[in-house]
Amino acid sequence: MVFMASFATAQAGGGIETIHQYEGTSSYANFGGNCGFLGDVNGDGHDDFFIGNSSATINGVASCGEVWVRSGIDGSVLHYIAGTQNSEWVGREIEYAGDVDGDGCDDFSLGRNSPIGVDLISGARTGFRPLVLRLRTTM
Repeated sequence: MVFMASFATAQAGGGIETIHQYEGTSSYANFGGNCGFLGDVNGDGHDDFFIGNSSATINGVASCGEVWVRSGIDGSVLHYIAGTQNSEWVGREIEYAGDVDGDGCDDFSLGRNSPIGVDLISGARTGFRPLVLRLRTTM
């Protein structure tokens, strides 16, 4: 079974052209179950997008999930974030946040199920988990 997330644009005259197409690699991992645009994450003047794979099992960690933030120009990976705990479901909730930290690049929020909380991620910073703010519940 193959799961795909595709992004298309409407053209004048009613035609549709596929811009980028990506395929998931595992069954029932919810690849592309959450995908959309995040604004200009890398500051190049073009809107960027994300693809979530919230039920993915990575390195034996069940349903930890993962998300890719990709360039709107060429589809290259700007950020890759994977969960580290069982049932964390990274990639299930991700939202555009605007330029929260004032660095000229749009930021985004990333929800997590276990522990329950939200990370605010800076678009401009690179590397592993460019964290601006982490909010967690205490249950």
